[in-house]
Amino acid sequence: LEQALTQAQADADAAQRQIVSLQAMLAAKQNELADLEQRMANTERELAALIKKRADLKATLDQMSAALEEARQRQAAADRRVADFRDMLTRFAKLIDAGKLKVSIIDGRMVLTLPMDILFASGKADLTKEGRDSLLEVGAGLATIAGREFQVEGHTDNVPIKTAKYPSNWELGAAR
Repeated sequence: LEQALTQAQADADAAQRQIVSLQAMLAAKQNELADLEQRMANTERELAALIKKRADLKATLDQMSAALEEARQRQAAADRRVADFRDMLTRFAKLIDAGKLKVSIIDGRMVLTLPMDILFASGKADLTKEGRDSLLEVGAGLATIAGREFQVEGHTDNVPIKTAKYPSNWELGAAR
């Protein structure tokens, strides 16, 4: 019996050592699991941050692409306006060289200006022959341009007038 008791005690001690060993291994594995879970949580946060950053970069890229396309369209429109301006200069080179026409860009619009002294004598509402010829030449040049709208403006003398026919520059301007 003593021998069986000693053997049982030895087995119990061995089992106790094995329990302590297994508990130590379990604790180590639990610590390892906790570390892995922490690393996984950190990795998931980093992944989420990277996904957000990627989405932000894509949005920025989309915005930049849209801005680039808009800039290209503005450049193309500017190139067309420059080509139109050069075309106008070519069409009206004779009038421009003769000082009968001025071509300029004002607020993004092309402006053709005929000097008043060519069109009208001071205080008069009748076109001069030179003015009529200049208007016909400008009109013929503009008539060849399809798909455009033109605005015609006229102004009166800067010299005050007061006659029976034109009591003020307003009436003279209206008559012109």
